[in-house]
Amino acid sequence: MATSSNQGNIAPPPFRRLRHFAFDPSLSRRIETYDINEVIANLPWDCSLGIGPVDDYLEVVDYDPASKLFYAPVDLNERYLLAQDGLDPSDSNP
Repeated sequence: MATSSNQGNIAPPPFRRLRHFAFDPSLSRRIETYDINEVIANLPWDCSLGIGPVDDYLEVVDYDPASKLFYAPVDLNERYLLAQDGLDPSDSNP
């Protein structure tokens, strides 16, 4: 397997691909709408994106008021998440 010794010279991609629900998350439970309810969005690449995600204008804090729980932040720069276009959209897994 060949490796590159100059990986620092590789420019970031123009977009980050993220999967999300196209409509209501509950539509993924219905057989007739399951295959059309998940889409992939191309978002402009942000080199300053931090874990959360967090950037200069936005910070995602995942809090569920019903259970009074905070959920772990997401690192969208984690290589396995990048390779699979982010996390699977799920209405049962915050």
